[in-house]
Amino acid sequence: MVEVLLLFLRGTREGNWNLHLASVRRMLPWIFAYDHINYSRYLPVYWLEMKDLLTTHPSVHQQVMEGHFTVQRSENAFAQIACDQTIEQTANRDSKTKGGMTGFTTSKGRVNRWIWSHHARGSITRECKDMAGKRERGSIRTDILPSQMKRDKADVDKIV
Repeated sequence: MVEVLLLFLRGTREGNWNLHLASVRRMLPWIFAYDHINYSRYLPVYWLEMKDLLTTHPSVHQQVMEGHFTVQRSENAFAQIACDQTIEQTANRDSKTKGGMTGFTTSKGRVNRWIWSHHARGSITRECKDMAGKRERGSIRTDILPSQMKRDKADVDKIV
């Protein structure tokens, strides 16, 4: 299972559509074995539709073959991430409210205002961070920092 997950991550990080689909296919038995109901329901459908993409939507197939199913946010060639993860790390992060959505979700009007002001809150948040000099640095991966690598090596040594 670990190999399958690593291949899936590699396919995504490299924008390799064929590796992505092959690893999704190899994941299917594990999804059922671990009783992940929603993945069991939707992942086979996803895989079948994506395998048939060349005949159903040739232009889309061409785009995903070129790696356009991921987003490249840095110069690192191995740093592509899935589109939904990019949305979580950018737009959704800027629009979060303290304590989440609890408290005002009982009012339809409040939720409506919150949704329609999503982009404005994100812009204001980014501007305030810029003015305060607190804007997040580029996509620095914590797993390649020397301290994390030292900790990971120690953990591996403990296991061995």
